[in-house]
Amino acid sequence: MKETGQGSGRRRGHRRGLRGVGRTGLLLIALASISEPAHAGDKPLYQPLPDWVTPIPIDSAASSDATQPQQRVIDTQTRIDHGTVWGYFDNAVRIDTPEALTRVGTVTATWAPDHGDLIIHAITILRGAQRIDVLAGGSRFQVLRREAELESLQLNGLLTATMLVEGLRVGDVLDVRMSVTQHDPVLAGHGNAAALLVAQPVSLGFGRARVLWRDGDAIRWKSCLTGVSPDQATHSSAGWHELSVTLPVAKQPDSAPRAPGRYARPSLIELSDFADWAEVSRTMAPLYRTDSAAAAIKQGGDLDQEVARIAAASADPRRRTAMALQLVQDKIRYFAVSMEGGNLVPQTPEQTWSLRYGDCKAKTLLLLAILGKLGIEAEAALANLGNGDLLSERLPSVMAFNHVMVLAHPGGATLWLDGTALGTREADLDDVPPYHWVLPLRAAGASLVKAPARAPAHPVVEIHNDIDMRAGIGMFAPIVIEGHAHGALAGQLNSLVAGLDAETRANILRKLLSGGGFGAVLLRPTFAYDPATGAATIRGEGFAMPTWKRADSRYTFNPGMLGTTSYPDRTRAIWQDVPVALGDPENKLITSSILLPRHGEGIAMEGIADETLNQPGAGGNTLHAQLRDGTFAYAITFTIDGGEVPASAIPAMRREDVEFANRAPKLRTVAGYPAPWQGVEQARRDHLFDRSAALIDRWIGEKSDDAARYRMRAMFHALELDPRAGIADLGKALALTKDKATLRERSELYQAIGDRKSALADMRAALDLDPSDIGALSIATRLMALTGDKDKALALIDAGLANGDDREPFYRAIKAETLADAGDKAGALTEIDAAVEKRSGNAVLLNMRCRLKGLLDADLEGAAADCTRAIQLSDQLATLSLEGRALARLRQHDLTQAGGDLDTALDINPASAEAYYLRALVRRQAGKADGAARDLAAARLLFPAIDTTFAPFGLSW
Repeated sequence: MKETGQGSGRRRGHRRGLRGVGRTGLLLIALASISEPAHAGDKPLYQPLPDWVTPIPIDSAASSDATQPQQRVIDTQTRIDHGTVWGYFDNAVRIDTPEALTRVGTVTATWAPDHGDLIIHAITILRGAQRIDVLAGGSRFQVLRREAELESLQLNGLLTATMLVEGLRVGDVLDVRMSVTQHDPVLAGHGNAAALLVAQPVSLGFGRARVLWRDGDAIRWKSCLTGVSPDQATHSSAGWHELSVTLPVAKQPDSAPRAPGRYARPSLIELSDFADWAEVSRTMAPLYRTDSAAAAIKQGGDLDQEVARIAAASADPRRRTAMALQLVQDKIRYFAVSMEGGNLVPQTPEQTWSLRYGDCKAKTLLLLAILGKLGIEAEAALANLGNGDLLSERLPSVMAFNHVMVLAHPGGATLWLDGTALGTREADLDDVPPYHWVLPLRAAGASLVKAPARAPAHPVVEIHNDIDMRAGIGMFAPIVIEGHAHGALAGQLNSLVAGLDAETRANILRKLLSGGGFGAVLLRPTFAYDPATGAATIRGEGFAMPTWKRADSRYTFNPGMLGTTSYPDRTRAIWQDVPVALGDPENKLITSSILLPRHGEGIAMEGIADETLNQPGAGGNTLHAQLRDGTFAYAITFTIDGGEVPASAIPAMRREDVEFANRAPKLRTVAGYPAPWQGVEQARRDHLFDRSAALIDRWIGEKSDDAARYRMRAMFHALELDPRAGIADLGKALALTKDKATLRERSELYQAIGDRKSALADMRAALDLDPSDIGALSIATRLMALTGDKDKALALIDAGLANGDDREPFYRAIKAETLADAGDKAGALTEIDAAVEKRSGNAVLLNMRCRLKGLLDADLEGAAADCTRAIQLSDQLATLSLEGRALARLRQHDLTQAGGDLDTALDINPASAEAYYLRALVRRQAGKADGAARDLAAARLLFPAIDTTFAPFGLSW
């Protein structure tokens, strides 16, 4: 931070809300003033440049050289004098493209006529040596008398003037010079302003930020940017002090991620003549006096009767405070009035009550008046809702704030009350919004007060999940998610969803419920708000697919109840001393209740069931879990006090998070737990699929033209081993959207039921959509060979081989499989050997050769060696390679090794139809008829057409 104070007298004036010019790209001088200037007007004035402005020569903006910066000039000049802030700016832009011609060709300026004037000095088109005076031709601005911010609940009284510059061409430079004046006596003559700075890498032809004030005025200035040096930038001349900064200033250091707000670098120079925050407090305090006639509540009036009802309802100061706040929040809608002196001056309480609307100023004064009548001590305080933490680093001024709230003191406590919030009730009174710093407004003055950083006393958000996994692990699970919001958040949600169309409302509510986890697909959620309790409830019903992972012959379910915490980078030297902001205070509760398959038999809970994590900035995250009577239930409370921690604390916090997550409860099955498909028939008999099926049907009914929903239902049918129903749904999806993925999915289901002709048609259609899909080519050509179209299949493959790209070995492998399916054993072996010779270390090709040789009963030792090598090269192919090696050993009548490989393959993937089929053959040869029959039944259940896969190679049942 850089700060300097100049002069010993007092120069008064304040400027606020200068919006300047729009589409020309004119950069605004962020000056702040609130009041009524001497010549305030609702029409632009056309005047020469004032004599205090030091203009740059017009030719400085004229370069049309495309190698020069497009932004030729940004020159802002500000003068603070006798309570008036005058801002001049010159903006010159070269028009390089037709798009820029459209964008730059309309000049727009916005000003507040209640507070000052818009003055147009010159608009010039520079075309080579030609200088075209646009105003000399009679062109004038048109004033739009509309409230552009009404949709944002603001009535600001701003006017917008626009001009479409005629005759502008690509290659021209448009130079616009204008001023805006502002003045306000409300601040007792105090002055503050701000000048906008531009930093590299922005490139300018000429750039300057210049500010003037009288030598005797006590104006101080401050900039957060590096490269703005007081001793180089200021000087005094002819009775005026001048601050001048050449733009762009130096490139600013990169900001540390998640740094506290005071580390922000606003691109501004602030100027103020307030001596300290106490002077700001004293200056603003009279606006919020409740003993004045303007702030009085009319005896016997409607508002007075409302106050009397509160007084009669309770003698408890805290209860009265809560009721007063609820009255202001619920009965007065928010609407900002920033015209006719309303930038700083609040409406009277009686006006606010009569109008039934008001902004933060009006609501604060109303609340203060009510609390005063109820005998409760309270005071107004200024705040900054954008970055309150920066207040401690800013110059004392009114322009540092954008909000006002109430500090109430019932019974000696301090309550932080915001009349513009919604839904605050007595239970929420101790919560502190993330103001960081506020300035109490007192007749004697006050300094900045630090807002406490603490988590809300009660959960602001509660999410509960009810999940029914009884149909089996890995199956669709019906889920109900209920979310509850309390306090201000509930009121905000109620306002948010009101008036939305059904689909937009549903999408927002779904997103809000997504914090419960499990990736649930929810039907249209419902929303309810209870004004008595200030609570909102969102309820969504749908289905999920909780992930169970398999390893070491067991299934494991990790609900991910703790999520993941990200910590910002502090490895760079310039960031190592920058603290980490922990975010706003938070208190959230997540509970889940999960009904387990088989009433929980064979499933145990691992991890610590009860634990609390205490870290800096954390209010104590707690976890409670239990597994009882077939139900897994847990509750997690996340609390954040907010504030910040030193960067040095991050490694320890990260370790604690990881250790806490590792200790969190998980579910694990016993070894040999039934695979998901093995419980399908029983689940169907017990009607455990019925609820999921009904939910998916309802979901489709909400949007029957959504192909993705039919694909989802096809997945459900595939999991419940009903491929024909899945085929029907994929057909409905394809009728809406013909895409490759859906075609391939339906082809696979057709193959499962043995309909090779339909499977081929779908795979050919998929290949037509994407001829480069070598996987689709492989399946299509094999199906062609199996259905008697070997020549066409080979022609397709040869077309790929002719390209001679790096996929040649894979085309040869596909050709080998196609020749094998067509009965050409020698040709198949020749092609697969050629493929492997090209890529001898490729696990996919080695696995393909292993399987082909096993099917063709050729070089079985070589086949087994290929599969062993493939296993060593790729864990992902382990199941396929074990099956291939088992096939080779089966051909060699090595039943022990073949059976061992198949046992391992099924342990890795217990849904492999081919592994069950091959093990059935092994067990039959070993004389284990019962086991063989069970395996064969499993294979046919998983893939009904499994026999047709192996029968052509003499491996029939």
